Amino acid sequence: MSAVRKVNKNRKFYSLLAKNSGKATFPRIIALFLRILCVSLQQKSTELMKEELNPKEPTPSDDRFTASACYSAIKHKLQAKMSKRLLVVDDEETLREALRFNLEAEGYEVDTAGSAEEVLALDIGSYDLILLDIMMGEISGLQLARIIRANPATASVPLIFCTAKDTEDDMIEGLETGADDYIMKPYSLRNVIARVRTVLRRSAPAPATPVTPAEEEVTFEGLTVIPSCKRCLVDGEEVRLPRKEFEILLRLLRDIGRVFSREELIKDIWPDEVVVLDRVVDVNITRIRQKIGRYGSHIKTRSGYGYGFMD
Repeated sequence: MSAVRKVNKNRKFYSLLAKNSGKATFPRIIALFLRILCVSLQQKSTELMKEELNPKEPTPSDDRFTASACYSAIKHKLQAKMSKRLLVVDDEETLREALRFNLEAEGYEVDTAGSAEEVLALDIGSYDLILLDIMMGEISGLQLARIIRANPATASVPLIFCTAKDTEDDMIEGLETGADDYIMKPYSLRNVIARVRTVLRRSAPAPATPVTPAEEEVTFEGLTVIPSCKRCLVDGEEVRLPRKEFEILLRLLRDIGRVFSREELIKDIWPDEVVVLDRVVDVNITRIRQKIGRYGSHIKTRSGYGYGFMD
């Protein structure tokens, strides 16, 4: 209803009241007001019916257009996340289901398991990340992590421990076993979701970029690292390295004989991360040594300084 029509209606209403004010009683004024209100509602109803029969195209300023655009953006974001499959392993059903519910609300595809035995019956390599409790049944979370890391088909699957074991020694043991992160119970669900995003981002494959002279392959005896195609060869056999392990090995090989501090490696390899513990560097170095076989002994630890690749 236009502003002019509203003004005209108000004038009509007040003129009728003025005309009858001398002789009108209170009931008559109420009846008159209701009559005008009914007419107004009828006209509004007619306008709405016309709008339904002849809908106008939404414009950028239209609320419906804005809502549709927001919905499309959210849908696209959720579809992107749905490509990530997560596995939650915990013997406490309540915690397991709470994690599943909240991670699915974030758009991830989530499966659950109540024991390590259930996990071993699954296709572990098909998951993008596993959230794992430590204190479970006959096979603990630490034992399961060692099994996963020992199998070449699953060695690169990211692991996050979510556990009530909350001492520093427990955390170090978990990281050295092969975990990418360690969360102590009780935890906030917002913290878990943030850690999941961070680990997934770290483990994502590096985008392909044009080859430059600095990206030519680096070789030491039978150990070859090829930056252009993100490959590592040990005596002619390809070894799968997650993104961060690959970048650390490449950094060490490019400056054979130089010792890098943990702080330098964190700055070079994790430039966008808010908080990265020194122990994360140690864990990645340990994995690299194991994976490159006899060349692992060339990665030396200089106590109090850091790591270097020595010939």
